[in-house]
Amino acid sequence: MKKILSIIFILIFIGGFGWFYNRANNFASYAENITALISKNISTEVEIEGAVKLTILPLPHLEIDHLRAKRQLADGKGNLNIHAPKTHIYLNLIALLKGEYKVAKLIMQKGLINIKLQTAINMDDIFTNIDGEVIIKDSSLKIANTNYGIDKNFTKANLHIKQSENKIELNGNLQTNVNNYQLSYQNEQQASGSNQHYLKIISRDNEFTFQTTANSSKDYLIGDINLKGPDLSGFV
Repeated sequence: MKKILSIIFILIFIGGFGWFYNRANNFASYAENITALISKNISTEVEIEGAVKLTILPLPHLEIDHLRAKRQLADGKGNLNIHAPKTHIYLNLIALLKGEYKVAKLIMQKGLINIKLQTAINMDDIFTNIDGEVIIKDSSLKIANTNYGIDKNFTKANLHIKQSENKIELNGNLQTNVNNYQLSYQNEQQASGSNQHYLKIISRDNEFTFQTTANSSKDYLIGDINLKGPDLSGFV
């Protein structure tokens, strides 16, 4: 009896896996489907310059070569540009069973991320409207703001960005030639309609924290800033 049940289970698993494979493979056959899905996932214009293939192990996912994404920031006073040589997309299995295509997780590896600004900007302006999880691995990040004379080059960026219905979370680390930064950021919308922001950056024995609650209609943040440590020059 156990042997029969095992055989039935294996047949159901193979049948279900084959159904999933066919749906995902058919979806991967149309580049416009992929670009539309990623565009919704990270709220950018997307272009795929390389191949798209379905990979089975360790979990079924789409693998994309040379993805480019761009987006205007701060009402046209800034730009976000991304080039990822390798991108992995994991589809939401529950949505797929309903006949819907939705990203559960998007992973970019060894990418180039360039943010150019001419004005002040909130972090949630960059990361807002993310659908599911976005993970950035071993990438380089450049942030320039001509208005404030900022020009930062991070040789390695590892970031995990997740957005739920009313909360954005970002965790990870950024590395320059001389410093390594541990980064944690949260933006949570309150029942009153205001947004609570919390930012924490750690570099060696130094710590920077910023916390505020601001109305969503404001284009700037005012709150409590705390700095502590023996050498705070790394935060400049």
